[in-house]
Amino acid sequence: MKNNYSTSDILQSIDWMGFQKWIELNAYHKDYQPGKHHFQENLKNKTLPIVWYANTKQAVVNFVMKYWISYMVCIGINERPQILRNKNGYARSAYEREIEVSRNMMMDLDIRSKNVSKEHLAQVELFFKQSDQYFLDQNLQPPTQAFTGRGYHLLFAYPSVKVAEHPTIAQQQKMFTEQFKSSYKRELDNLEVRVDSTFDLRRMTKIYGTAKPSVGVVSTFYGKKRKEDNALKEYLLNLKVSEQNLEHRVVQQNNNLPQLFTALLERDVRLQELWRGEGKTDGSDISRSGFDFSLIKYLLHNGMITDIKILSDILTHRPNGAVQGSGKGEAYIKHTIANAIKS
Repeated sequence: MKNNYSTSDILQSIDWMGFQKWIELNAYHKDYQPGKHHFQENLKNKTLPIVWYANTKQAVVNFVMKYWISYMVCIGINERPQILRNKNGYARSAYEREIEVSRNMMMDLDIRSKNVSKEHLAQVELFFKQSDQYFLDQNLQPPTQAFTGRGYHLLFAYPSVKVAEHPTIAQQQKMFTEQFKSSYKRELDNLEVRVDSTFDLRRMTKIYGTAKPSVGVVSTFYGKKRKEDNALKEYLLNLKVSEQNLEHRVVQQNNNLPQLFTALLERDVRLQELWRGEGKTDGSDISRSGFDFSLIKYLLHNGMITDIKILSDILTHRPNGAVQGSGKGEAYIKHTIANAIKS
């Protein structure tokens, strides 16, 4: 069988991303069924996702060579500080809070139409040439492009940003993208192009130069040598993240919460959902106490916070929780934490 990947695109894209530590790699089987309720089925059929780590370009190529036939192979656009493992010692994906350095940003543009013609792609590429002036007018470098098979990625490189020192960098990336979307709303609508608004620092994307097995279209990386844009770094860091732009805006109004928790909340999307009382599947406990329990369990099981006093303060001051909303007291708090520890 002819190899359905491009080694040159894989190598060029890895060089461009500028990794200095560990690269997270994921492989998703074409028959994988998402969701916890499909776990046993995936386990039986050997279709569970594979998580791996590499620290050389050749190791990434080897990963592609091993899995490309039946799997979609993906890469994290920001490096990981180390190989991350679960309690059983197996490699696991990074949590948002574990990304220490950001040096890449990606705008994901998907064409809504299922059947994309060559003429349509040509129109989108012409738009990119015209929109380069948007970035030049702000003294920024135009982005590097990659064709994904269903759309395009616009990729931006900048000098390292330490997330601990700039915890709102993901929101600032999102604001930058929203500005671009607003400036070209009419053109994007006419081209039937949707701009993804997900900006997790831990984000994974299909490895450039590979194909999704069910589609078979090999993505193409158009970038060459990495050229970091210091002006873009300064532009992003100077964007003022207003209260309405922060996903943790409830916390901004509550000075009684521990600083450690608010810092985690700024950076972890799943934690934000549980804090707001969102994101649980049908059939699970969606009561105030149910979300209290899930929140504390998430903090404990991921090793984020284990101090009982801090956990008690979180339950006490959660606006949608059982303490604030239902008048629960100290006995409830102790019981919830104890159950989360045992679970």
